[in-house]
Amino acid sequence: MGIPITYDRLKEILEYSPTSGLFFSKKINNHVGALDEKGYIRVLADGKLYRAHRLAWLYMTGQWPQDQVDHINGNKADNRWENLRDVDQTLNMLNKHKPHHNNRSGVLGVSELNGKYYPRLRIDGKLVYLGSYASKVEAKERYESFKQEVLDNYQGMDRSS
Repeated sequence: MGIPITYDRLKEILEYSPTSGLFFSKKINNHVGALDEKGYIRVLADGKLYRAHRLAWLYMTGQWPQDQVDHINGNKADNRWENLRDVDQTLNMLNKHKPHHNNRSGVLGVSELNGKYYPRLRIDGKLVYLGSYASKVEAKERYESFKQEVLDNYQGMDRSS
């Protein structure tokens, strides 16, 4: 994998605009970065591809993020500084806005099997099952209320501030 780019080297070769979230090459004076297959912007720096949100964190703070960089508004390509925060995996996953592409229920946090709906949430790497419901609406409500309880417990634990 090699040694990641340093803060000093990053500032030497790239300029970051916190208000637009874009990176610019100092050498060619042009915007750099391309959308990858997962919806993130990747930037080539010193021959290595980096996710732009992680580079933005390094650029603005002088250090790599402690854990994961979350896009607050859920848009993986929006790398404006105000939209980024360093969080653990649980909080990052709690900020998901859309169900996984193979989710048959079509509802975030709710699985469907044999006409029953199962809300569940991953917390600290463990899958928490929240029961079984006859209706998709009931399962969604249970998921959302439990998710809010967990988020309420995370208040003040956000390391980005």
